[in-house]
Amino acid sequence: MEYLILSHNQFECIHYDTFSHLKNLKELHLHTNQLNSIDPRIFDKLTKLELLNIPMNKLNSIEPGTFKNLKQLKNLRLWRNNLEIIHASTFNELENLEYLSLKESKIKYIEENAFSKLKNLKFLYLNNNEITIIEKDTLNGLISLERLYIHTNSIKNINVEAFNTLENVIILDIHSNNLEILDGKIFKNLKKAERIYLEENLINLEQSYFEMGNPRCAISF
Repeated sequence: MEYLILSHNQFECIHYDTFSHLKNLKELHLHTNQLNSIDPRIFDKLTKLELLNIPMNKLNSIEPGTFKNLKQLKNLRLWRNNLEIIHASTFNELENLEYLSLKESKIKYIEENAFSKLKNLKFLYLNNNEITIIEKDTLNGLISLERLYIHTNSIKNINVEAFNTLENVIILDIHSNNLEILDGKIFKNLKKAERIYLEENLINLEQSYFEMGNPRCAISF
């Protein structure tokens, strides 16, 4: 078996040994259940898994090591859960991950270097959460990232060095936050950026000047 869909049920928990015999599984769909936790051993035997879909559950945390054997995982969808905090070690083993969605998950804080091992990540969705700050190392290590969506949060401050490793970002969406000031050099390393969205913030346009990594990049206010 390569594909398993267990979505739209009422599962509150799944025994850690449930998938141990499915060693050829490539896609696992668990969305729209009532899961409030995941045993960190549950995916240990799924070494060929490429897509893991767990949105629309009630997960409030993910224990370190939960994804430790998912070396082939490329697509991880965790949106619309109750995660609140993204810990630094949560995604450490997902070196081949390309797509990560954490939107609409009530996230308030992301620990430093939480994404630093995701060297192949191209799409990151953090929108529609409750994040208030993007620190220097919040996004550290995302050297392949092409699209970053952090809009519709409560972000008041973004460190001037927060985007320094995002040289391959094409789309940066920060609209609908609480930003009043952005340092003029914050976008200087975004050498491939084509579009930056800043609408529905509190930025004073008359006092705003940005040193752009790509002079052809369009900014929407």
